Amino acid sequence: MRLISQRTIRRLARRVWGTLFTLIIAIAVLVQLGREAFPLLDDYRNDISEILGKRLGVDIQVGGLVADWSGLKPKIILTDVYVATLQKEPIFNMSTVTAELGLIDSLLDFELRWHHLAFERFQATLKQAESGQWKIKNLAMKKTGESKFTIDDPLDIFLFGRRIQLNDVTFNLEYRTGHASVVNIPSITLENDRDFHRAVAAVGVVNEAGELDRHFQMVVEATGDPRDPDDFHSVGYLALKQFPMETVVAAFAGSHWEMQDDQVWGEGHRLDLELWFRGTTYSGMTLRGQLRSDGLPLDVPENVILPEGMAADISGRWHPNHGWNFVLQQMVVNWPEFQSPPLDVELRGGLKRPLAIAVEELDLKPWHDLTKKIGIMGEKPAGIINALAPEGRLHNIDIRLTGKDAGYFDLKAQLDRVNVHSFRGSPVVKKLNGFVSANALGGFVDIHNREGFSIAFPKVYAQPLEFETASGRVGWQIDTKTKTAYVNSNRLQFANGDEVANGYMHLRLPTVRDGREPHMTLAIGVEKAPLSVHRKFVPQTIPKNLHKWLGESIGEGTATNMAFTFHGSIKKNPKIKPSIQFSA
Repeated sequence: MRLISQRTIRRLARRVWGTLFTLIIAIAVLVQLGREAFPLLDDYRNDISEILGKRLGVDIQVGGLVADWSGLKPKIILTDVYVATLQKEPIFNMSTVTAELGLIDSLLDFELRWHHLAFERFQATLKQAESGQWKIKNLAMKKTGESKFTIDDPLDIFLFGRRIQLNDVTFNLEYRTGHASVVNIPSITLENDRDFHRAVAAVGVVNEAGELDRHFQMVVEATGDPRDPDDFHSVGYLALKQFPMETVVAAFAGSHWEMQDDQVWGEGHRLDLELWFRGTTYSGMTLRGQLRSDGLPLDVPENVILPEGMAADISGRWHPNHGWNFVLQQMVVNWPEFQSPPLDVELRGGLKRPLAIAVEELDLKPWHDLTKKIGIMGEKPAGIINALAPEGRLHNIDIRLTGKDAGYFDLKAQLDRVNVHSFRGSPVVKKLNGFVSANALGGFVDIHNREGFSIAFPKVYAQPLEFETASGRVGWQIDTKTKTAYVNSNRLQFANGDEVANGYMHLRLPTVRDGREPHMTLAIGVEKAPLSVHRKFVPQTIPKNLHKWLGESIGEGTATNMAFTFHGSIKKNPKIKPSIQFSA
């Protein structure tokens, strides 16, 4: 049984072939009409510019228009293209724009598909906002969805044609710091094949002599629609070779320049960087690579020695809303005659966010020695740190930069067998374990020692006080107006087996030599201990005869409720002798 007759099949075939031939004839007529009409477009370039300008909300001036239709690829060449706002403020200009239309692709997709676009001598100014974002100066940004083509992301240009060539592109950069520079892009090649996109670019910076230095190369490949953040994914490679570091500092750390009156670039330094990245400017980016620098473009006092180079492996993430965090692995900083120990550092921050620094582990002594060599600290802080001469290790260090009123920084870290020496009569501490929280104006240490601890009061006791365990909190505060440091403690507990001592301490230490004497109040109590413990807690400041008598008269046995208090100056030859009490 036949479902379709031969007659029906022949009739259907005639209609299909008839429709196809009609379509071919229509396309041929369209092509022929286009070929005849295209050369006349130049007569209407002002009308075309006005209509296009009204549609885009800008003022467009075109010096010349040449149209040519060869085969199935119509071509339009625009010369001396100038785009400005309706108030005549310049946006960008181009010497030549060549657009080649993909006729077959346009008919299949029912929209214009440009087979090839070429821009020659494109010039524009990019301005950095206070938020850190860049945009074309005087160009009004459109909200997503307002138009099919939006300028919300640099990758949007992928959609303009199958192949886009930009030659001799110049961007004038205006930084939020007031600085300015010129970036020249000799060549950018963009390719667009449906959902696949690729960009290859090389960028140069014009130096002071007006010569072009090639410093930048980038390759980006992406899939999806750049106008849809959820459907766009990109990976890429970026290389900076001998890139001027001053432009990097001005772009990403603009506060460095705020105190400088003249907006001029500092002494030249160069940066080498290789990065592999994944992500977009909408959803954020992850990156990894290597970083090399020959110095820092910073203005520092004469006594400070700046490094000559820095090298590190870098990884991290950047997000437009959540800021950035970078990890510098095995970072080594080089000076003319020495270098820093290798260090792993995490940097966190963002625009309008304070810089935070995290270090997993730090050996104090070599870094203290390094700060003495480079002179990074001021005279007074250096004098205090050098007197304390810290040793040991810090773990899980977290530093956040703050304002002057908050002490400039906020430091938190775990202490591992830390030693500090005496500063103007302050205690000498050894094998300290615990937690420290500090800034330039004060802080505290929580003591958590379970495997030995030593504390010495050089003006009070001849020998250090040794204990098996120790706990408590010691805090300090620096009064910059009176130039005085105050040290206080809560209940401190020290133990050797069954022998347990509790104590409180208060120190008042002048931070300058102005005739004032350092004072200390120390109270120690022992509930039960051998009589021989007096040798540990009786101070050396009592008269020698009394000290000798105590040693000879006190025999063996157990003492209860022992108490010792010291109050007064800890200067070697005080104006007023301190008050000392001992009871048991």
